[in-house]
Amino acid sequence: MVKLVVVGCQGRMGTMVVDCIKTVDEFDYLGGVTSSDSLTQALSKMSPDVVIDLTNPSVVFDHATTYLTHQIPSIIGTTGLSQPEIVKLTGQAKSQQLGMMILPNFSIAMALLQKCVALVSPYFDKAEIIESHHPQKIDSPSGSAVLTQSVIAQSQMVPSNVPIHSVRMPGILAKQEVVLGASGETLSLSHQVIDRAAFMPGLMLAIQKIQTCRQLIVGLEQVLDL
Repeated sequence: MVKLVVVGCQGRMGTMVVDCIKTVDEFDYLGGVTSSDSLTQALSKMSPDVVIDLTNPSVVFDHATTYLTHQIPSIIGTTGLSQPEIVKLTGQAKSQQLGMMILPNFSIAMALLQKCVALVSPYFDKAEIIESHHPQKIDSPSGSAVLTQSVIAQSQMVPSNVPIHSVRMPGILAKQEVVLGASGETLSLSHQVIDRAAFMPGLMLAIQKIQTCRQLIVGLEQVLDL
């Protein structure tokens, strides 16, 4: 039985995650933490095996540091961490041999798109990313788009400074398109979410995998056995 706490349990995503966790016999939902609660006191009181963070960019780094301090494996679905912050957390997680997953997107299909981008990018001369989300999404560009940008940069495409175009518009939940071009041809890779239920299978997989994880992982594609 995995004892779970959801930080940010009252948001739209948090509410859905809590409802999903409660349907799984192997998971024991201990409770949620809201912005009005003391995170340190809540973690000390409930002593979870894993914490899931679905808060906002302004607090996520402090929260991640708190999870490391309390020696609690964490799955961070909140985007907005800077690269220097991720580097610092990576070092701390490694020294403690503690699992931490920074997952900008819980969708398995998006994770597969990231894998595809890594595979095809070296064969193209240029790429651009268009990410579209609902108007309430705080960070821009999205964490998924920034991760895709990093994946392309690691592929040694020339040039590697991939532009990201962000759209915030009613009627859209989440969509990302990667357009790659070479002489005489283009390739478009696209992913769209029309229901947040699409995020649940990936999150359930992450909860299972983090129990044996001893380092920081960025991106659900690193969790998949591909």
